[in-house]
Amino acid sequence: MKSTPLIINWHDQNAPIYSAHFEPHGKGRLATAAGDNNVRLWKIESEGEDRKVEYLSTLSKHTQAVNVVRWAPKGELLASAGDDGNVILWVPSENHHVSSFGSDNLEDKETWRTKHMCRSSGAEIYDLSWSPDGSYFIIGSMDNIARIYNASTGE
Repeated sequence: MKSTPLIINWHDQNAPIYSAHFEPHGKGRLATAAGDNNVRLWKIESEGEDRKVEYLSTLSKHTQAVNVVRWAPKGELLASAGDDGNVILWVPSENHHVSSFGSDNLEDKETWRTKHMCRSSGAEIYDLSWSPDGSYFIIGSMDNIARIYNASTGE
């Protein structure tokens, strides 16, 4: 297979991407986290010679750069964390909101909502990993402490 680059504006103002993670089980979604305080979801089509990337959604609740994004092992939850010291667990939402008329934003094809928002000590979070069963996740932050959270309660 011959490789060719995909030229895509992944995030606003070409903000640096700090983390990217493919959804497990080959569903084709890619989550990216960046310096524009957002998480974006993409659909990667890689069958045959034609490869394309389709924008799906922007998840925006972080107030500072998002340093890490990770899918839960079963792909039903998405966790993001960053410089604001927050971990946000995202789930798909049944309610679909459309961009306002005249907006320059990309149109969301999926809508996601916050399931839990976990506040760390206020220190920047740089890494996150799920337990194999998806019940817990652990974060690593700038205060040199690793914290383990329960994914179903957020505590």
